[in-house]
Amino acid sequence: MKLYYIWDAYCGWCYGLDKHLTMFMDNHPELDLEMISGGLFAKGNEKTTKELAAYQGMNQEIANRYGVVFGEEFEKNFQQDLEVNSLPIAQAFGVIRKYLPSQQHVFLGYRLQQAFYMDGQILSELETYQKVLDEFSLNSSKILKEIEKAWSSAEEPYDFHKASQLGVSTYPTLILEKDGKYYDLRGQATNIQELEINYQQILSAR
Repeated sequence: MKLYYIWDAYCGWCYGLDKHLTMFMDNHPELDLEMISGGLFAKGNEKTTKELAAYQGMNQEIANRYGVVFGEEFEKNFQQDLEVNSLPIAQAFGVIRKYLPSQQHVFLGYRLQQAFYMDGQILSELETYQKVLDEFSLNSSKILKEIEKAWSSAEEPYDFHKASQLGVSTYPTLILEKDGKYYDLRGQATNIQELEINYQQILSAR
């Protein structure tokens, strides 16, 4: 079975879900995961951190529902016009995931989101990736060079094309492919238990 996870690193709802999805993936090594960056703030929809201040109420709802933390450094960014662009993180994520098994991709995404939502780091700055790469025991000097090269490309990422091909424009979206059929795994799930219930219902479907 294949699981398509369409997300965006700057999507607060994805940040909330990722905390629980990482645990779900640990329990289901049988799933072939493809994690796709959708491009929430791209293609003319780029934002600044000051503009994101309008989402503070929503962030509190996400924190209450999923149990994630929005840090003080992140809150400070609301006073600045820092770039929020989904393209650089999609390109960087596309580079880094090649060096990790697919089961770890959600955790990788979650750690990058923590860098933004907890530590206030911007995901279009190269130094943001250094610590995360070291945590995963990856060759940071090599991979950072690859990220720089990806950022210099004018080519649209594969992920943006794939998300469009799947017809997905809202995040997070979880699509499970089973026996040639496609199912919405996420539904209204907000924790690992609800994800598991949805998964078992799909498995029993004929």
